[in-house]
Amino acid sequence: MIVDFSTTKYTDARLYSRANHIIDKMDGNPHFADVQPLLAVLREATTTYTAALAKTQSGSKEDTAIKNQARAALIAILKQIAARVQTISDGDRTLILSTGYDVNKKWSKVGPSVNLPISNYSKEATKAPFILCATL
Repeated sequence: MIVDFSTTKYTDARLYSRANHIIDKMDGNPHFADVQPLLAVLREATTTYTAALAKTQSGSKEDTAIKNQARAALIAILKQIAARVQTISDGDRTLILSTGYDVNKKWSKVGPSVNLPISNYSKEATKAPFILCATL
């Protein structure tokens, strides 16, 4: 299993909610004691983002630009923590879920590989007659 933090699926409000959920789940989590100092950075980034998000209600282009910067900073720290969670958990689904992050299965092939030789597609197959149909 891998940590799934696809930022494109989060609206501004959902990103704020997800960040707070991760803070709540990771705060004091004994499996991730090494990550605790990063939670202080995450809290600060979330607070900054929340304040910037509230200011965008006035509609100023400058406020929107500030919010976008705060969003990028929040996403960066969330990705940094996700990478640490992935490393520490070693793909253990239960450990990953205990942090508030989602999990995603690693990509794998489905079914056996089939390697058909090109010779199976003979020239004769391309010479098959076709029927032209018309409706009246």
